[in-house]
Amino acid sequence: MKTTSLPSKEQLTPEDWRKIAIASVNQALEEDRNQAYTSLVEGIAELKKVFEGCELADHDRTYLAALTDILENVVKPLYGKE
Repeated sequence: MKTTSLPSKEQLTPEDWRKIAIASVNQALEEDRNQAYTSLVEGIAELKKVFEGCELADHDRTYLAALTDILENVVKPLYGKE
């Protein structure tokens, strides 16, 4: 079994440090995007729950349809989700 050791700090070049920094920033941004997506989906789901089991007026059905459209046509595509 071949093992690979990581370079020491002294062995890293400025380019290596740049790549490490970019990877760290990208990871933080991805985590933020995932948290934002989850927050949006959960928020919309909570709003939709208000209407569950209720007799809906026309304006309520329109609002519910708008929430569904926002989720399906804006939020999911914006975050690359299906």
